[in-house]
Amino acid sequence: MQKGPSSQCLPVRAVAAVRVSRTRLLRPRPSTHSQILGVVERDGSGPDFYAQLYTALFYEAHGTLDEPRAREWMVSATNTPYAKLAGDYMADLARVHVQRRGWAPSA
Repeated sequence: MQKGPSSQCLPVRAVAAVRVSRTRLLRPRPSTHSQILGVVERDGSGPDFYAQLYTALFYEAHGTLDEPRAREWMVSATNTPYAKLAGDYMADLARVHVQRRGWAPSA
């Protein structure tokens, strides 16, 4: 068995994420969330979850002026049926992100 960096990686499993070929449309840098969300249907599926997650991260990377939009999209991503039911570690990561940032939805 090969020893090295690749043997230390976690195994990759298929997830319903936005396809790499579609995310290449976003290069060099999307200017709006509509470019990210425009490649998937807004149906609560895996691709929809990932589009919302990456939209949130996009806005968060822009700093404090875009924090309200980052919060809106991250909370929305965690509320998709996919995030609630799929058992995807990225959905868990999004939930932890919401908790750590104090973005829990108000009751």
